[in-house]
Amino acid sequence: MPQREQTYTYRGGEKVPLEKSTNQFVVRALPERLKDVGIADAATVSPASSRVTVRSADLEAMMNRSRAIAPTHHAYYIAGTEEEFLITDRILVSFRTPMPDAEVDAFANRYNLVLKEKFGDRDYLFQLTDHTGMNPIKLVVKLTEQEPQVQSAEHDLNHRLSKYQFFVPSDPAYASEWHLHTRFNNAQFDPRSSSQVEAAWQLLDHFGSLSVVAGITDDGCKLDHSDFDSVRGLIALRRLLEQHF
Repeated sequence: MPQREQTYTYRGGEKVPLEKSTNQFVVRALPERLKDVGIADAATVSPASSRVTVRSADLEAMMNRSRAIAPTHHAYYIAGTEEEFLITDRILVSFRTPMPDAEVDAFANRYNLVLKEKFGDRDYLFQLTDHTGMNPIKLVVKLTEQEPQVQSAEHDLNHRLSKYQFFVPSDPAYASEWHLHTRFNNAQFDPRSSSQVEAAWQLLDHFGSLSVVAGITDDGCKLDHSDFDSVRGLIALRRLLEQHF
């Protein structure tokens, strides 16, 4: 396997060592659209982006082909690991002090950026253009190290979510828990009122962390309820009552 090129960027104010993939790149387009330009080996990494795997010898040529339809960047990994660091053509910038609109515009023009979102008087989402002159990795480094107005610059990364095998809770009352799923069949039930948590459980590797303790409160307490039929439940209930009474 060819040696990966070493570089770095910043995340959360800390320097992050990176390795550039020799046979993968990321494009802001979905696999179906990439087939139109002859790119077949693509995997979805976000609702708008794909990661493409090619032969190392074909990498630059395929990236140039991809750029004809959408912004395209090399795929990166955090050095020494196989953890993906999949950049996009957008960065998040926080300024040290509130910026007048004219100064924000001047900043964007200096780096040939397009302002996409304003999240407050200091936080902005910018998109790079063909005239920015550097990729997002280098731009974040430059803004972090050389722009005194910038408090932080962050990548708008693609994060892939994994789904896990999910088992429906064994509680016999679960089938009627209409607020958790949409399989409850009742004329008085509107499926839109469900929180549809099963989809979240699939992403959380079942029901999340065992270190999280959930408490139940209401305007009255049925102390012999099955949900309180444990030492942990009784302790949580007692603490809750002590806080409010």
